[in-house]
Amino acid sequence: MQRAYAHFDGDAARDRYTTDAGPGRRAVNLLIEGLRCAACVWLLERLPLVVPGIVSARVNFGAAGIRIEYDAQKISL
Repeated sequence: MQRAYAHFDGDAARDRYTTDAGPGRRAVNLLIEGLRCAACVWLLERLPLVVPGIVSARVNFGAAGIRIEYDAQKISL
């Protein structure tokens, strides 16, 4: 069975959607539809505790977005 988001694992997607965030790290900015409360922010910013390879997750509540930095050697986009 093919993964639904496998196309994000390639070099073209990495170059288009992510930026360099330091040695071995990449960063991606995503919009979060339906972000309405502080509890959502709290949960999203704890992604590094539950997903190996995510280094940080910072939510911008006003812009309804999140910046995720990840270790490109441990996890793909």
